[in-house]
Amino acid sequence: MLYQELPRIDSTPLDKWGRWLVPGLIAAVGVTVAVILLVVGQSSFAALAFFAGLGAGGIVYLRSPAESP
Repeated sequence: MLYQELPRIDSTPLDKWGRWLVPGLIAAVGVTVAVILLVVGQSSFAALAFFAGLGAGGIVYLRSPAESP
C-alpha cells in the first residue's frame, strides 16, 4: 500500500501556540482546583485558588517573549 510519509510531530514548532499554551494550562489548573474546593464547601479557598490561577497565568503570559514576525 502506498502512503505519504508525514513529518515527525516534534520537527514542527508550535507556531503561535507557544505564548499562550502554558499560561492557559496554569489558569485552567487554578479554575479546576477552585471548582473542586467549591464542591467540597471551601468557598474562600476556592476564590483564592481561582484568582491565584488566573494571576499566575497572566504573569507567565506577560513574561513570555513576544512572537517575532
